[in-house]
Amino acid sequence: MSIINGNYPVQDAINEYMKELPFNGELVFAHFIDKLQKAEGVVIQHLVNAESRAIDINTNQYLDAEPINVKTVPVSGYFTIPNFDNVSYVV
Repeated sequence: MSIINGNYPVQDAINEYMKELPFNGELVFAHFIDKLQKAEGVVIQHLVNAESRAIDINTNQYLDAEPINVKTVPVSGYFTIPNFDNVSYVV
């Protein structure tokens, strides 16, 4: 959280990037990092791990998470971020 503005610049940047992706838009980590670099207070970005899980349309259950290495297109047409529990910051 920004102690100056009371907002969450990293979370805001991530959400903004995801909203800018068109339907079936390709998530590209180079572009994602570009967005993070513009967030207030961010100096060095280091992406340790990213995963995506699809929903099985027959059972409506999430499948196992699969790693995203460089880029990917969503199975369902779009991505969502359920929470930011695994996003960490060093300040």
